[in-house]
Amino acid sequence: MANDFYGPVDDSVLRNQAKHISTSIWHDIQRDKLQIRQNTSQINQWVLNDYQVHLLQQWGFGMFANPRTVMQNDVCLITALVEHWRPETNTFHFTFGEMTVTLEDVYMLMGLPVVGEAVRLDFDVAASHTWLHAWRDPNLSVEERKTAWDRGGVKLSFLRKRYRVCPSDADRDVQEIYTRGYIFYLCGAILFPTKSNNVAHPRLIAFLLDTKKIYGYAWGAAVLGYLYRNLGEASDKNCKQITGCTTLLMLWARERLRPGQPKIAENTRHMWPRAFAWAIAPVAARKLKYFNIHHHIDAYRAMFDNFDTRWVHWTPYTRFYRRYCSCSAHFFREHRVSTAGEGYKAVRHAIVVTASSP
Repeated sequence: MANDFYGPVDDSVLRNQAKHISTSIWHDIQRDKLQIRQNTSQINQWVLNDYQVHLLQQWGFGMFANPRTVMQNDVCLITALVEHWRPETNTFHFTFGEMTVTLEDVYMLMGLPVVGEAVRLDFDVAASHTWLHAWRDPNLSVEERKTAWDRGGVKLSFLRKRYRVCPSDADRDVQEIYTRGYIFYLCGAILFPTKSNNVAHPRLIAFLLDTKKIYGYAWGAAVLGYLYRNLGEASDKNCKQITGCTTLLMLWARERLRPGQPKIAENTRHMWPRAFAWAIAPVAARKLKYFNIHHHIDAYRAMFDNFDTRWVHWTPYTRFYRRYCSCSAHFFREHRVSTAGEGYKAVRHAIVVTASSP
């Protein structure tokens, strides 16, 4: 006799079972792969000079000092993970228990600040007014600003065309404008993507105006909260897309979960943020055929449904705590900048070597 029972035994916590994707799966209704509403395909077009790299490291966005650090999404992996997400607890429910992405993961994987002032949007000011009057670029006319406006935000294509390459003769003030333009683009394309997938939210401009305060905001906490909310929406059985920083979700899965995890070079073990290590070309996949399941959603689903605790890396950052006693609170600012600089150079060197190999 078929077992007609599914879902939680006690629904006092998991109260949204009827809407959850697992209900459809139980009735043999498999959802297609989710649409990832994140714009990562064109980030490699950006060209940054040395001073811009320095600013990004100072402001807490050192991971993005080399645009090639942003990996492309494995849609099948993300889709399979979302099927195990429960918005009531903000955790993934596996056969052995629960796991989630934490602030520690955000900081260690992406290097974004997780302490400081909250990134809280001000809805008292019209979004269009913020872009038209608050964005500091004296060379940007009112007509250009109006042209850039679309669907309640600033077009990513406009930001990319306007700030993609800083003039070689630009002074420090102009270079700061171009770097803020790059971060604003990252907010719309990677960190806080919208469902339209082609604009940046103008209310984030308020946190980029004073360059002395940019590092003082808890960007990482905001990114994590935004991802939690969008994971919850994507776990609804009627949802067909996911927004939020799926780059963070990809990095978390690579660092902690063995299914689909490529093997990376041993000399990347101490790279920080960990995004630098995963950006370098992995070791040949033929050595790991069993776990090389990229882009096979049924394989991911089967492994997550029969998860073994041996496939989880519970303490991936232990070596950093042993190596740097300050890591438990927050890396010293000097260490953060120097280590991010080393990782940026390593990624750039690896990409050059890979591109020049026969």
